[in-house]
Amino acid sequence: MATSVPRVNTEVEVYSKRYYASRVKPKVIDECKKRNIEENSHERIAIINRLTAATFALETEEVKKEIKAVKKEQEVERDRIKQLEEGIVDPEGRTPEEYAQ
Repeated sequence: MATSVPRVNTEVEVYSKRYYASRVKPKVIDECKKRNIEENSHERIAIINRLTAATFALETEEVKKEIKAVKKEQEVERDRIKQLEEGIVDPEGRTPEEYAQ
């Protein structure tokens, strides 16, 4: 039975995993306090998503390049998993020629 191939995160999701605590969370806390929004509300999730995207959009090109590189690594890993599942790549990393010997 084949497992499902994981999806690759968006750039904003990658950014959030790396920088949420230091760059986005303080903004979310301030916004929620101003608007008197509860901790686990749907409205808070919408604020998190909006502020994460907005903060990422204002980042330096250096940070954006870092995030793009991480996303590319995830894409390569996803493709490798997909190839392993389809039997295109040997799990031990052998080429078809090496395997045939």
